[in-house]
Amino acid sequence: ALTVPPHLLTHALIVCYAGSHSLGAGHCVNIVDRLYEPKEDDFMSNTFNLYLRFLCPDKMPLTNLTALPNDLTPILFDNQYFRDILAGRGPFTIDSRIASDQRTSSIVAAFANDQAFFLQTFSSAFSKLSTNGVLTGNNGEVRRKCNQTN
Repeated sequence: ALTVPPHLLTHALIVCYAGSHSLGAGHCVNIVDRLYEPKEDDFMSNTFNLYLRFLCPDKMPLTNLTALPNDLTPILFDNQYFRDILAGRGPFTIDSRIASDQRTSSIVAAFANDQAFFLQTFSSAFSKLSTNGVLTGNNGEVRRKCNQTN
């Protein structure tokens, strides 16, 4: 089992790691519950909700094929993700939570307002995380499928 030392899981670092959503896309199957059965404390702008419902019109998606951008600049690694979630344009539940939680909202705002600060923090955090407990030789394995062990 993967274990991450507590010093790599501070509120600031968790928010920083969430910034990796700046790249790539999500899938309807992962967000459909937010669109059609939102929780009271789950903030998403009405316009963004309608946009995602257009992309994900089925409440019970059978496939994971529909991809939707995580932020307005899905091919750039930047701080747009944080600006988007502050505006209620985050597709995932975690987006809403870190933007509204009193323990993390100021960190989200700091990253949204200062791209250089986010990039510097992410670089340092990713370096620490990626070198923590690395298995070498016969102790580790390269996964054939990223979501399961061989």
